[in-house]
Formats: sequence, structure tokens, C-alpha cells
Amino acid sequence: MHPSRHRLGLRFKLTISFAVGSLFLSLLVVLPVYFVIRADQVENMESAAIETARANRRTVESRLDAGEKGDQVLATTPQPQGAQPIVRYDSEWLNLQPFEFEWRDIPAQLRTDVVAGTPSKTIADINGEIRLIVGMPFEGRATDIYYEVTPLGEEDRLLRNLGLALAGTAFLATFAGAAVGYWMAKRLLEPLREVSWAAEAIAQDQLDTRLPPADGDPDLEGLVRSFNHMAEALQGRIERDGRFASDVSHELRSPLTTIRQSIELLKSRRDDLPDDASRTLVDWLADDVNRFETLVTDLLEISRFDAGVARLEPSLIIVPEFLEAVVAENCNEPIPVSYETDLENLVIEADKRRLMQILANLLTNADKYGGGATRVELAKTADGIQIAVQDSGPGVPAADREIIFDRFSRGKTSGMRGKDKGVGLGLSLVSEHAALHGGSVWVEDRPDGECGARFVVSMPAEALALEEVAG
Repeated sequence: MHPSRHRLGLRFKLTISFAVGSLFLSLLVVLPVYFVIRADQVENMESAAIETARANRRTVESRLDAGEKGDQVLATTPQPQGAQPIVRYDSEWLNLQPFEFEWRDIPAQLRTDVVAGTPSKTIADINGEIRLIVGMPFEGRATDIYYEVTPLGEEDRLLRNLGLALAGTAFLATFAGAAVGYWMAKRLLEPLREVSWAAEAIAQDQLDTRLPPADGDPDLEGLVRSFNHMAEALQGRIERDGRFASDVSHELRSPLTTIRQSIELLKSRRDDLPDDASRTLVDWLADDVNRFETLVTDLLEISRFDAGVARLEPSLIIVPEFLEAVVAENCNEPIPVSYETDLENLVIEADKRRLMQILANLLTNADKYGGGATRVELAKTADGIQIAVQDSGPGVPAADREIIFDRFSRGKTSGMRGKDKGVGLGLSLVSEHAALHGGSVWVEDRPDGECGARFVVSMPAEALALEEVAG
């Protein structure tokens, strides 16, 4: 896959940036809060457990020294909820019955520290539950020790819930940041969308397109001013080119007219020329002048399309009569024009000159390359009309059905003097004229399976009844 397809859009990048920034800031707040609360909770819990264990140790020590039984002493000594004592007294281990754990479950390091005479505490996992273990030796007797084991399940659950709540807060903050980033990106990219829209409109020959004022935004005023200045300069350049094309057309037509008149004079007196070679030269010169005149005319028409100054001059056309007239004018032999009976009075609004050139170019193309047109068809579609010119020539190979509409494309006869008197712009102009009407042109095989090509021009048009036009 092409690397450019993996590039992220600017809006997505801004959204991700806001989301990451929000996540970082929320973690910057949430994590210290969590650890401070956790440390404070653990410290308070340990302090309370140590004080309780110290008081209980004194009570147990005094009662055991007074001769009371160990089981009775431990059972009657008040303990925090869930806490259990373990006592080592006179080399014996005493604990409540039933007991969840025994002295072997107490971590060895804690026992070592307490035997050394140092009151100690630790948090350990005993039988799958987190517990706080506090150990204290009796006064002056390191071998007699009081342990108190307090479960921390409730506190652990509270801290977990706190962590989940803070994590949820961070997630919501991240989502909110992403939403704000998306909104901000949309607002920030709005001017770019307007620039893109304006550029696309200009590319589609809407040369008077301009960006709206920036409403006093100093950061956008420069962009709007520069873009509009560029559009004005481009429009002026294209209009100058259009005027230049018009001037060139006028200047070229005058000498062409003179040359043609001179050739006609030579042709009228060709029999007076000394030999056949001279007469042949006159014929060649006449042919080349015709080609030159056709080329100049077509090039000027193409230049109007390129300059964006080609405009439709619509008028009402009775299509069947129009087709029959154009066929009669451009064909030496009668060519049938077929259409359904209900289309006999079909009237559309189109540029008559351009539509005439479309049909004339297709008939000329059929005459040069397809052995002459055999049929012209008119059909009505859902949103317009189709005009087809059919010939009986060799047809157009599938590989050439698009390139033949390119400029200066003349198929296999290109460059063969005497066989091809065209200039390679006829079908290109057909495509340009059709596109200016909002339509298209293509070539296909004949539907009856016979040899030949069928050129189809499709144009959107609102059909009008002849009676409506007359009214």
C-alpha cells in the first residue's frame, strides 16, 4: 500500500494531541491525589493498629502473668473487627479457635525482628487476603511475643474503588479533551475548507469565486487577501488569453481568406497551367490550405476551452429537423435519421452551433475512418437525449476507445499523408462541446453485431413539446 495512505489528517492529529494532553494533565492531577490518599489511609490504619496492638499486649501480658488461661485471655480481649491475636508465651503458641492461620504464616523476617526486641509491622498476603501484622515483645522478655493480624480487605477495596474512580475521571477528561480538540480542529480548519472550496470552484471555471471577508481576524486577513488577489490575477490572465485568442482568430482568418481566394483563382485557371505537375501542386496546396484552415479553426476553439472563456449560447432546437438538416449538409448520400414516433416534435434547449459541430465532426470522422455513416439515431433518456452516429468501418479497438478523444489522436492513419486529411482535433472537440453541455461521448460496437463503430453523445436536456414552445 502506498505510504501516503497511512498519513493522518490534520483534524485527527489535533484531536489526538488534545486527547493526549488532557490525559497527561489528568494523570498529573489524579496520580498524586491517589498516592497521597493511599499513603494517608495506610498511615492512619497502621497507627490505629499499632496503638490497639500495644494496648492489647499489655492486657494479655498482665492477665497471662496473673495465671489466667491463654484461651480465655485471648477470647475476652477486645479486638478490632476481623483481627486475630497470636501469642508466644512460655515457649508455647496461643491463638483463637478456630484459627485462619498459625504462627508459621507470619513472615520469618518479622519474627526475627520482634525476637530481637524491636516492635515491627508488615503487610503480607496470607491465604489470599492482604493483612497487616503487628508484632511486639513483652516487657523485658524477648521470647514472649504478642502478634495481632488485621485484615485489610475493606481498606484495599476502598483504595481500589478510589483508583477506579480516579481512572474514570482521567478517562472522561481525556474524552472531553478529544471532543474539544475535534471541535477546535473543525473551527481552525474551516478557513482551509473555504480555501479548498474556492480553489475547486476556480478549477471548474468559476473564475469570479472569492473568499468571504475574514471578519476582522488578523490571522486570516492576510490569507484571504492573498488568495483573492491570486484569483483576480488568474481571472485577468485568462480573460487576456481569451481576448488574445479572439484577436488571433481575427488576424489569422484574414490571411487564410486571402490564401483561399488565391488558390481558388489558381484552381479556376489550372487548365491553363503548363503541365500536370503544376496542376497536382495546386491540388496539394489547396488540400494543405484546407487542412491549415481547419487546424486553425479547431485550435482556436480548443484555446477557448483551455482559457475557460467558452460559454453556451442556448436556443430552442427541434431535434429531428435539426439532425436531418445537418446530415443532409454534411453527407453526399442520404443517411437515415431514426427516432421513435413520439420524438418527432422533440424540442430541447442547447447551443445550436456547438451541437451542429458535434454532429458534423462525427459524420466527418465516419466518412474518413468508417467508410461513411450508415445511420444516425435519436433517443430520449431519463434526463436528456442521446445522439448516435453509426458506420460500417473496421470499428474501434477497445484499447483505443478512450485515447481517440485525445487531442491530435488520429488512430492508425496518423501521419499517413493522402490517407488522413484530418488534424486530430475533431473528436476532441466533440468531447469538449458535450462536456460544456454537461454531457459525455463514447464509442461502442454496433448493437446489431455487424462490423463498424457507434459513437454516442449523451447530453442532459429538458425536453419540451412543440406545442409548448409555440404557445
